[in-house]
Amino acid sequence: MTNMKSLILGSAAVIAASVGAQAADLPVKAKAVQYVKICSLYGAGFYYIPGTETCIKLGGYTQLDVNFNGGNYDQPPWTAASGIDVAGRGGDMYTTRARNQFNIDTRTATEYGVVRTFWASNFEFSTGASFNASTGNLTVDYGFVQFAGFTFGKAVGSFQTPWGAYGANNNTSYFLGGYDNATGITQIAYTWQFGNGVSAQLGVEDSRTIDRGTLLNASTAATFGFTAANAGTPALTSAYTNSYGGNAAPDFSGNVKIDQAAFTLQFSGALHQDHALYYGATEPTGHPSDKYGYAGSVGLQLKNLPTGPGDKLSLDGTWSKGAIKYLISGVTGTATGNGMNFTNFGGSAVGYQSFATVVGADAVYGLGGSLEQTTA
Repeated sequence: MTNMKSLILGSAAVIAASVGAQAADLPVKAKAVQYVKICSLYGAGFYYIPGTETCIKLGGYTQLDVNFNGGNYDQPPWTAASGIDVAGRGGDMYTTRARNQFNIDTRTATEYGVVRTFWASNFEFSTGASFNASTGNLTVDYGFVQFAGFTFGKAVGSFQTPWGAYGANNNTSYFLGGYDNATGITQIAYTWQFGNGVSAQLGVEDSRTIDRGTLLNASTAATFGFTAANAGTPALTSAYTNSYGGNAAPDFSGNVKIDQAAFTLQFSGALHQDHALYYGATEPTGHPSDKYGYAGSVGLQLKNLPTGPGDKLSLDGTWSKGAIKYLISGVTGTATGNGMNFTNFGGSAVGYQSFATVVGADAVYGLGGSLEQTTA
């Protein structure tokens, strides 16, 4: 009996010791540790990259657009890209777009000032657009480095007002009335900060990063494509085909801006080279001499309006000669310089006919003549 009692007590002691060991191994709630340190130097949302003195901020948004009697990118129903204006039952009654926007903003303090890098891209899938329907579309809207007043890369151009291009995440590239560089222009720019909200900027920009105007060669007869087969395509061809030459010189632009709590006032200017192709099809036919076009703009934004918190009234006016891209946005134009021809013909073999055109030309030239620049 004594041996049995000793065995039982010994077993109990072993069990108690085992339970005690397991209790000691139970996780204890650790004190909260800030693994990612907040960086308050550059505003809300920045954090230090672990192990570095670089601060980073991640941002973006997700959106869904459903357009009835219209197209993606805020297109009206009469543009070909929307798919709406195709005659009969072939036209889309609606289009959709799903977009994810992502951006990365970094700041690094150095002995010579803060170095900033910024990247913003859109990943989207749309109907009624020209890119691959199975994979969607990827854009690089912005990608630049800023240091000691300099900007290198794809950023908003110097001519653009702060309120231009995008409104409610929709651009204005399918309407008259604005120099659209919502996705930035490849450039080298320098900004002077004079204090009290006064600044100035001067930039050297790639003249074909965004749409440029057309140069109309009047040496050949014009061809008008008024047929049902040309529905939704530019109706003016041949003599009105863009006759711009290659990228021979950059654009030069600049601004002076006064930014106050009650208003923002900006004066902008730009120079653009008009560089034509030949009078005929080959080099021996000759070509007109190059000319520089120019543009100027005044913009005013009134803030703190009595109509409600955050309400603003933005106004701007632009004048151009030989540089119409600073006045109107490209509709059918592309970055390769296919023009800014607001030209569409919606036709039907059995029904309605419609036609609208504005040829956004920088200049016109004829056989043996010089460039005659347009004003707008």
